[in-house]
Amino acid sequence: MPNRMKALIGLLWLSEVLQGCATYPGTPNRDWFPRATPAATNRTPGSVGLKVPPQVQVTVAAIGPVFKLQVGSIAEQAMRTALSDGLQGGVQPNSASPPLANGSGATLVIDGVRFEHKERTVWWMWLPPLSSIHQYEATTRLAIEVSLLDAHGSPVWTRTYDDDSGRLVWTTASAVSTPLPEDIGRLVHECAWRLAQQALRDVREWISIERMKPREL
Repeated sequence: MPNRMKALIGLLWLSEVLQGCATYPGTPNRDWFPRATPAATNRTPGSVGLKVPPQVQVTVAAIGPVFKLQVGSIAEQAMRTALSDGLQGGVQPNSASPPLANGSGATLVIDGVRFEHKERTVWWMWLPPLSSIHQYEATTRLAIEVSLLDAHGSPVWTRTYDDDSGRLVWTTASAVSTPLPEDIGRLVHECAWRLAQQALRDVREWISIERMKPREL
């Protein structure tokens, strides 16, 4: 067997060992959100409450036989961070409905989080007598269902934000393989961040419209 091929197999074997030793626990990691600090002049005046029901917060996605990804908590942290960055008043504690400039208020509720993960073999190569190389692709889909409530608890709108752009490609010597936990964890954080940015834009738009309404005397 050529030395170059032996070296490739050795590297692939090492990647399998590292994959088995990965320690990422599947929890939210604020450092993985691709955030940029907004200028104070670009932040919308006002703040919102954020409510996440317990059954949504504990939503977990199973990836492979042992890895559990806490997609509910990741979605909550992405939404909380995005709202804190985009609103001058940030997110109010205790899921309160904070007053806006004209006396109204708002609470954003995460009603549900759905996650799909699919894998397929892109190609494989047999290396006699006992070795092979496989390339796999994983695609992900993350959806976050949210509702905006006014100060009286009445629904303003209900929307679903959906991102199916997550993709990973990796090459390994294993015939049965899943992505490295840290790689797919980063991917899901990026998806959650993009969805949180969409929700932030809609919340900011509603707050701006509410602030333009004449106050009742």
